[in-house]
Amino acid sequence: MHSIRLRAAWTFDGAVAVRRFNRPTGLEGGDRVWLVWDGSVTRAELNGEPLAGGDRHDVTERLLPANVLRMAADGGVLETVRLEIAPAAADC
Repeated sequence: MHSIRLRAAWTFDGAVAVRRFNRPTGLEGGDRVWLVWDGSVTRAELNGEPLAGGDRHDVTERLLPANVLRMAADGGVLETVRLEIAPAAADC
């Protein structure tokens, strides 16, 4: 598994943190991309679509060449937010 931390480059729209990022390069046919975070998030959306329930989402099919992640966190603090890339056969 390969992780890409989404650090820095966050901007804020009121209490909502906004992070723009590109689709990871080098993805192969069976690779899956998971959006994962630590900490208490009250709302998350990727490219205008809500990410409901939990702190781990398979976003492979939702990724565009350029993406916008919007998150609101309890207390306004986002811990680690990352993309985890794994082959389809990997147990995620």
